[in-house]
Amino acid sequence: MPRWLILLRGVNVGGKGKLPMAELRAALPQIGAQTVRSYIQSGNLLFDHTETDAATLAHRVTELIQTHFGFAPSALALRSDDLDSLLAALPDPGPIPPNQVYLYLSDRALPADLPATLARFCTAGETLHLLPRALAVLAPNGIGRSKLAGPLERTLPAATTARNLNTLRKLQSLAQSS
Repeated sequence: MPRWLILLRGVNVGGKGKLPMAELRAALPQIGAQTVRSYIQSGNLLFDHTETDAATLAHRVTELIQTHFGFAPSALALRSDDLDSLLAALPDPGPIPPNQVYLYLSDRALPADLPATLARFCTAGETLHLLPRALAVLAPNGIGRSKLAGPLERTLPAATTARNLNTLRKLQSLAQSS
């Protein structure tokens, strides 16, 4: 049975999209999720499910949240082996700390010219790397005050969600250990 990661966009961030993870973990078996785990409060889920289509599973999770919690966050489903491949494709960040390496993950391939389109906003040493269904942003000074943050949000598809490398490595570890 495939092991899935579900990454929710915009939950439990800045007082918006309040979603109690314990209640969500308890509700997920209603859609067939097994061995449900979550990591931190920002919408990182891990479970086994017989579904083989990522978009279908992401939609089912969003519908469940809408039904039980009254809002419908964007969800991205990713098999754990796809996360392994994605992290293997990530260029070595060198001295950049993992909490300043961000992957903007999408449910579809991103345009090949995306790094070139956004390069003019890289004014604080950021570098961009296109990966399969993701854009890696290596931001040695963080992304919070970067001139890149706004254009990234406007340019990327709505279903895109970001996680730093620390979070993704922890999810990878959890997927391999459970």
